[in-house]
Amino acid sequence: MSDAQQQSPDAVSFDEASRVTGAERHYSATVHPSWDGPLTTHGGLLAALALNAIDAEINRDNVLQPRSLTCHYLRPPQHGEVEIFVDPLRRGRRFASSRATISQGGKPCIAALATHSARDLPEVAAWALSPPDVPGPPAREDKPMPSEEIADGGEAWLEMPEGIAPFFHRFLLAPRFGHGPFMGPPVDPAVGTSNGGWITTREPRPIDTSWLLFMVDALWPSIFQPIRTPIIAPTLDLTTHIRASIPPEGLPDQPLLVHNYTRAIAGGLSDSDSFVYAADGTLLAQARQLQLVAPLEV
Repeated sequence: MSDAQQQSPDAVSFDEASRVTGAERHYSATVHPSWDGPLTTHGGLLAALALNAIDAEINRDNVLQPRSLTCHYLRPPQHGEVEIFVDPLRRGRRFASSRATISQGGKPCIAALATHSARDLPEVAAWALSPPDVPGPPAREDKPMPSEEIADGGEAWLEMPEGIAPFFHRFLLAPRFGHGPFMGPPVDPAVGTSNGGWITTREPRPIDTSWLLFMVDALWPSIFQPIRTPIIAPTLDLTTHIRASIPPEGLPDQPLLVHNYTRAIAGGLSDSDSFVYAADGTLLAQARQLQLVAPLEV
């Protein structure tokens, strides 16, 4: 895809694609083709729509911090308008629980449960996993490299290949470990599969919870690496935990390091765990999803 195609009038920003409107539990949004995954709209973007609607209903004054969102993907929405119904379940002194349903044409597409907390929870201890030890990110303005040059040791942004899903053209990716789909070594059962790298927006943007929901699902599943026949791996459910304090205005614009790994495939299903780190190594979000692993039917 050329630069002109990537920046075509049909392409919309993440903020536009994740915008919701409405009030009093009833909201709407538009599913845009420029954020399509391989088969349908990107699951992380749909999660952001659910959370943004919940925030609009219960957290307009931003006194709460989103902490957890679980989405069950029931059916893929088509391009166009979706309806989002928000049901506040409980609002306590420290925590709030809410439910959202994204529907289209009267049929539910996404069922989501969210947990918010007060921003001043007491902290009796603090520690987290360290990020992988990898070279830092390129500068945003650095020229991308083809995948074969990166495989030979290049540390630039990846030049997205022809035919890749549209959402990959909405950000910059610098792979740091793992392999491309269908290009990895055989699986070591003691280790599983993993991939990851630096990701940043094409234009400066604060790091908010909506973007973190997208980041945990931004890369191709690492299970694609050792497999040599075409497969699909759609998400069945995705739980994301926000592990750092994110101010209402977001953290400063910066590349994020994303690390994904899978421990098992069994019975046609796989797990996928994701960790998202700030540029200074702070753990910002972690997630687990269950994926269907099936042959690609052509």
